[in-house]
Amino acid sequence: MSRVADDAAPEEDFKTGFVLALHATGAFSSLDNGLFLGGRASTGTIWGVGLSFAAERLSGGAPSFAFGQSATSSSTYGLAIYPGVQLALARAGRVDLAFDVYLGFTKYFTTDRIASAASDGYGVWTNVGPGLRLWLTPSLAFSYSAIFDVLYRGDRAPFTAGQAVNQFRASSELTASIFGRFGITAVF
Repeated sequence: MSRVADDAAPEEDFKTGFVLALHATGAFSSLDNGLFLGGRASTGTIWGVGLSFAAERLSGGAPSFAFGQSATSSSTYGLAIYPGVQLALARAGRVDLAFDVYLGFTKYFTTDRIASAASDGYGVWTNVGPGLRLWLTPSLAFSYSAIFDVLYRGDRAPFTAGQAVNQFRASSELTASIFGRFGITAVF
């Protein structure tokens, strides 16, 4: 009996190991959903835990003349921790079709230029969506994902620091949005 050799080249194996990824929204304008640490399985699936810090400037604060300054704006900050997975659905050459799933918890704070930071509630959120990963080398990839975001934010302060007291906010809110997320992933 003769054995027929298979001339087709075997598909390149996924490099497995420790993963460090940076995620950003908008052309790396902020590290929203920023640092992600985890691992990469032989199937190409990436899993791990992320940590992010986001800041947003709010406007419309009430004037305050303490220390000779007028507080015309305030800022809100969020610190988030989230587990996540990027499922590798298909691969063509150096490009992966992935599906991202993240579930997170965020603690919010608010401040103006004068007052100290105050609690502004918490948020529970999920991000899901398809994406593409281009592997420049077996250890380095760029990615883009279209993310559907659902956020429940509760226990919010009735007003932000520096805001006119008669402009009350709802103590909770539920929002949904779609955004793009860029990423750089390194496998060690």
